[in-house]
Amino acid sequence: MVLPLTRRLRRVASNSTTAADLLRDIGRGELSDRLASAQVPIADLLAVAAHEAALVRHPYVGIEHVEVAAYRMLRESDLVAEGRRDLLGLKVSRHRWWRVRGRRSALRSAGQADLDQRQRQAREADD
Repeated sequence: MVLPLTRRLRRVASNSTTAADLLRDIGRGELSDRLASAQVPIADLLAVAAHEAALVRHPYVGIEHVEVAAYRMLRESDLVAEGRRDLLGLKVSRHRWWRVRGRRSALRSAGQADLDQRQRQAREADD
């Protein structure tokens, strides 16, 4: 499942070679140390982060999704549940006054349908 990365995450990910490096670069050193022993590729971490973003209908993958993905890869179910509750509390802007909504915008009806489909697929994958 491919979702766009936020600018900050894209910048940090471009300088990282492993998932542990990425977590260290975003300031989550404790998670980085625990995930380093597993030698997880950065692509796997970002794929799980995209899955977490799809579960909450976010049209992007951000640092907060990467943190929840790391907890999930470490099988920390309590922290995954807490992180998902925090993700549900995040507000995704519906009024983007700083740029025009393009043809592929998640704010258009086709984009909303795509988010719905991604969320259904993510929920089915979890079951």
